[in-house]
Amino acid sequence: MAAADFSPVPIQKKSLSDEIVFQIKEMIADGRLKPNQKLPTEQELCKAFSVGRTTVREALMALTALGLVKRNKHNSYVTDVAEHPLREFYLQLMTDHYDVSQLYEARLMLEGLVARLACQRVSEEQLQQLEALNRQMQSNDVEEYIRADIAYHNLIMLAADNRVLYEMYQVIRLLLEKSQREIAQQEEVRATSRAQHREIWEALKKRDGDAAMSRMNQHIRSMIELRKKYVETPGGEE
Repeated sequence: MAAADFSPVPIQKKSLSDEIVFQIKEMIADGRLKPNQKLPTEQELCKAFSVGRTTVREALMALTALGLVKRNKHNSYVTDVAEHPLREFYLQLMTDHYDVSQLYEARLMLEGLVARLACQRVSEEQLQQLEALNRQMQSNDVEEYIRADIAYHNLIMLAADNRVLYEMYQVIRLLLEKSQREIAQQEEVRATSRAQHREIWEALKKRDGDAAMSRMNQHIRSMIELRKKYVETPGGEE
């Protein structure tokens, strides 16, 4: 492959597979990496990014999970847009340097209605899983809290049983993950979120669609305001 196709910036910190993922996403988004193009080998990626093989493998697994990379026994390739229709939308948003506030607006419009729909379709098993995630969110470990938070919202999307809405949400979720991780570092954010997730679960358990929609909307509005407080304050703008 030509040298201009793949031009990473060496990483100075250890175990930053998410940074590798971000850089490769950027290369796909701006066309430096083309659909069906073979990526460098793991050894070449290790050298290019100045990281170990475990970090590279974690990054490749994440890219595969996102649908941006496909792998066989020996090689990794950039996937074709035709194989993942929403991938083109996702990459377009990345290229345009999306506005995070607009993503939260989209989330506000989508998730309340999905919570209402989920009340009609959520299974008892899914309700139990949501309750377990609520317990997991009580952890003082921020990473465990974040994993449970992401899984909680994703499970409600699955419970709504609408594949189109679910795939739309995946685009928003992936693009918002960095912002969500930033505000989740604050104890006020986690405490507020825990209480609101519990209220959403209670509405789902009662299969009260109006309450579920109202509480989900309240939750997202709270996260918007807390993001303004902790991320967008003067002197702390992105």
